[in-house]
Amino acid sequence: MKRTLHFFILACMVLALGLSCSDSESRVPAYLKTAKVIINLGLPEAHATASQSIIDRVLRFFARDAVAQTAPASFSSIFVRVTGPDMGPIEKTFSPGASISFEVPAGAVRQFEVIAYVAPGDPSAAVSFRGTGAASLPAGSTVSIIVAMSLYETKLVIPEYYNNRLYIIDSLVDTIPVTIYANTLAEKNSPEFSSWYTFMDIQPYDIDYDSLGRIYMSNDPDVEYACIMRMNTVNGDGVVPIVELSGMGQIYGIAIDRKRNLLYYGTDSNGIWSVDLSLKTERQLPLPIAYSGLSMIRGIAIDEEGNCLYLTGSYGGFYGVLKFKADEPENTDITRWTQLTSLEPTDETFDVLIKKPFVYVSQYSTSGGTNNNILQLAAADLTYTGTIMEGLISVEPPIFFFGPTRFVAKMNRGIRVMDQAPSLIDNRIVFFLDMDGTGWYPYTPPALLSPFIFYYMP
Repeated sequence: MKRTLHFFILACMVLALGLSCSDSESRVPAYLKTAKVIINLGLPEAHATASQSIIDRVLRFFARDAVAQTAPASFSSIFVRVTGPDMGPIEKTFSPGASISFEVPAGAVRQFEVIAYVAPGDPSAAVSFRGTGAASLPAGSTVSIIVAMSLYETKLVIPEYYNNRLYIIDSLVDTIPVTIYANTLAEKNSPEFSSWYTFMDIQPYDIDYDSLGRIYMSNDPDVEYACIMRMNTVNGDGVVPIVELSGMGQIYGIAIDRKRNLLYYGTDSNGIWSVDLSLKTERQLPLPIAYSGLSMIRGIAIDEEGNCLYLTGSYGGFYGVLKFKADEPENTDITRWTQLTSLEPTDETFDVLIKKPFVYVSQYSTSGGTNNNILQLAAADLTYTGTIMEGLISVEPPIFFFGPTRFVAKMNRGIRVMDQAPSLIDNRIVFFLDMDGTGWYPYTPPALLSPFIFYYMP
């Protein structure tokens, strides 16, 4: 009986202690459980006043090579998402005129994601910009988070080589495209533009975007006037020359490393070159010695994190894909070559797209049939992992490719590819999400506009 009493007293003491601690915690002020977070837009502390709008300050988001005198676009909203190991996600949306400050549960390793959405109607080719940051938040503190922003999603800028135009739409459900021809560029950029280039026509071969969302276009009308130019907006404003070959070959695929501010371009027979967009310097990039004869470089993709280049081209009697480290071309742990088709006049690998953990390669064949497809390869070692939508031609509506060539809007969710058909009226852009063709959606220009004409005339 005495032992039972002792246990009863001990249990009561433990219960009382627990209740006391719980009651004590419940009385802790809320501000001691949270921290105030200010998303730092990069201004000096003395000038970072709440009265300044996000549009006025958003240019300070951007990394060193992307800072300009004006913001890259007008924004409609700023989205912020906060996550942590011991908390549920917090999501906030701020208007362009608001300051970005809010309360977040205190704790270690808070991850911040910021997306700035471009306002509808803005002439930028960008749809959104994104950046991330991380910080630990002591309870009761005020913490500034620095977030460097870069391009996240883009409008669709479609190079039509044989139609001599750029066809630009916000999305595949957009029915009001912007079309740019040579006369559009001449009107908007004379006399500066015409003094740089005798402009008979544009024949855009490939495009990419820098971290500000400006458009870079390889223009390849013939071997005498191959060049790369930059346009500030989808309206064709602010054209400036970047590269002019002047009879030294043809320019095919291009890609921009937005992290390092480098532009890469491939040629028909003169290898691959890089242009430092900050220093305005250009050099021929060494290929791995074993594959130094690679030619017809139509497609280029850059893995910015690993600084690895993926090139489509021809080598040793085959079309295929070459992967190598841009600053270590002889790093045999990285370098891979995968041959995909025989070097026939009718078949070729055209473009390459990175969607980790895979890369996708478009194969075009003028002979038609099953050689027109998109292959999925492992990004790490270029091993074959599958063919997109293989065997789905029998479904309704049928899912198939006429002849996939150039990938467009490469940064956006899903896959969009220019699909070259035997008949001009059937040329289209095809969208899908995965290997099974989920979300399959073909797009053709509205009836009042001429059909797409891509890289081949029927």
